[in-house]
Parts: sequence; structure tokens; C-alpha cells
Amino acid sequence: MKLFSLKPITNSYDMVEWDILSFADKIQPKLPSDQDACMFLLDIHVNNDSLLEYWPEGYELSFLPEYLEDNHDISIMDGFIALRMNAYAVLKNLLTPLGEFIETKADGEPIVIFNLRTFGQEDEAKCEREYLDGYPQDYIKIAFINDDVKNKPVFKSKFTGGSRLYCTDEFKSAVEANNLTGVFIDEDLNNIFSS
Repeated sequence: MKLFSLKPITNSYDMVEWDILSFADKIQPKLPSDQDACMFLLDIHVNNDSLLEYWPEGYELSFLPEYLEDNHDISIMDGFIALRMNAYAVLKNLLTPLGEFIETKADGEPIVIFNLRTFGQEDEAKCEREYLDGYPQDYIKIAFINDDVKNKPVFKSKFTGGSRLYCTDEFKSAVEANNLTGVFIDEDLNNIFSS
């Protein structure tokens, strides 16, 4: 089984304009009183928190004009996956057990934001961490236990803060068979850049 890293396409734009600071203001009243909304959003992927339960009713987004020029089906946005409805129809069954779908609109068009809430189990013996003056830094090599991730078409890693996304060939095949665009599926799990 092959594993891949999911990335935005080089020189592509996020699907939607999402002002996290103003969004934080909107969800702050829904969060527990001791929870800061900005910190909640910064840590949402590593903490594996739900966003659906705090999503403001009727909250809509706007497409980025540059995104519309390319008119892709999928957008990888800081640990979230934004889906146009054709991509949602194709990927819904694969993604349903792995996280939560937030149905919203962008400029009146229905879209779905997918919040992945599934971790893959890292193979620590094959992972490599960088150190600076004896202090641990980021992981420079990541590997997963195949038996754990084989039934997780998309997953994330605690070792990379939960914001980098990975997939199996099942997800890759679904994207390719349906000619979905907007995502770079890379065999190099360790390179954070698209190529």
C-alpha cells in the first residue's frame, strides 16, 4: 500500500477567503467561557476539535477571484479540505467516517468544508526528528504503521501538528478516476512543498 501527502497545487489559491480573526470573533460566544477563539482555531487540528458545533448559523464565505480563474474542485486550506459539490459527491462516502462536513456557501454557491478528525499512527522507529542545540524541532521524516492507516483514506499526524494531510491510494484513485482538480498528491511524505 502506498501513502501520499495531500497538498495544494503550486501557485494555486485557497478556494475561499476566510478571515480567521473575524471568524474567531463570531465563534467566541459559542465557545466555553475560558476558551480563547483564536487559540482554539490555532490548535484545532492537533487537538482534534470539532468546528461544526461552533460554526455560526448562516455563515457564508467568498470565493477568492484568483481561485475562480482556475476553478478547481478541491482546496487544501491549512488542514481543512474545501470541496465544491461535485467533489463532495465523489468523496463523501470515503470521508464520512474520518471527520465532519460543514455545509456552507461561497458567494451563494453551496460548498463543504471538511474538518479531518482522524490521526494515523506514526511508526516511531522510522520517523526522524530534527534537533537544535539538543532541543527537539520538527520531524524531517515521517512514516506510518500500514495496519493502522490502511482503512483511513485520509488522515493526519500528531507529529506534524495535525495540519498536514496524508492519504492512501484509495483516496488518490477516487480523485483521479473522477478527474477532480485542485490537490497535489505527492509520494514524498516529508516534503512540505508542492512540486
